Amino acid sequence: MPLIKAFKSILYKAKKIKEVKRNGAVILLYHRVINLQSDPQQLAVSPEHFEKHIQLIKRKYDVLSFDELYYILSTKKKIPKKSILITFDDGYNDNFYHCKDILTNNKVPAVFFVSTSNLNTRTEFWWDSLERCILNNKKFPLVVDINIESSFKCSFSLNDNRDNAELYDRLIEDFRSVPPLERNLAIDQICFCVDNESGRQTHMSMNNEELIKFSNSSYITIGAHTHNHPSLAALDYEGQLYEIGKSKETLENILKKKINYFSYPFGSLRDYNNDTKAICRNLEFLLVAANYPGKVYKTTNTFELPRYLVRNWNEDEFSEKLDSFFL
Repeated sequence: MPLIKAFKSILYKAKKIKEVKRNGAVILLYHRVINLQSDPQQLAVSPEHFEKHIQLIKRKYDVLSFDELYYILSTKKKIPKKSILITFDDGYNDNFYHCKDILTNNKVPAVFFVSTSNLNTRTEFWWDSLERCILNNKKFPLVVDINIESSFKCSFSLNDNRDNAELYDRLIEDFRSVPPLERNLAIDQICFCVDNESGRQTHMSMNNEELIKFSNSSYITIGAHTHNHPSLAALDYEGQLYEIGKSKETLENILKKKINYFSYPFGSLRDYNNDTKAICRNLEFLLVAANYPGKVYKTTNTFELPRYLVRNWNEDEFSEKLDSFFL
């Protein structure tokens, strides 16, 4: 009898584990909805594909808002089967022009994590500036010397031993861990060398008016995403506090509402640390999203929610990917 009871107990626990795994929620991570000629970071999904994605999600899955997910996780409720959440990072203006109507017409909620330093400006995100100056410029000089002297020193030369794509990839990785002020100064110098300093309309962030109109939709939630989009783990505590707090404060001042959610720029495990999570708790964020694959369970740390990155997949490709995410 004891052996039978032990065996039944093992079967019961295995069943519960399987049930929990099956009931995990999937959070999708988008960035842009636009047709681009050049997209080296693979951030853009075409409006046509995005609309198909949303229609398929609504048809086959239980779409949750971040408010609903927070309630479920904070009250230890059961996560509904086949639950999906939709998120966007950065705050490009194409989110306003190409996402709002699709989400509202299909009554599908999404949260948009907005990096604030470029709001209401014609400044591109730093990776887009590098693309414009290096990948899209055939007159890039043979050698460029950049010297930045302040609290951080950076000196490097760019030469013709690499093609532009390799150079671009290397600089994206190099600048990822450079403090924002020094990073921006260096990129400004690079762009000045090629006489290419004008930002593209297709790569702008939202302006304040667009952001306010965007947030007025009952299907749109705005979250914070730092001020200058750095890898937070590369900054000291004070630097992280400024970046996270400034983005929250800026958005709350513009929107006149509390910002409850946050996502880490880049979001891999090397891009945030214990200080980052502590700051987010102290600033009273309810949920924080990271960027590595995995499902959300009742036991998931609410300050590093995994997400699945979405590419420009057609409907069939997207459907297959979603099936694999839920395995």
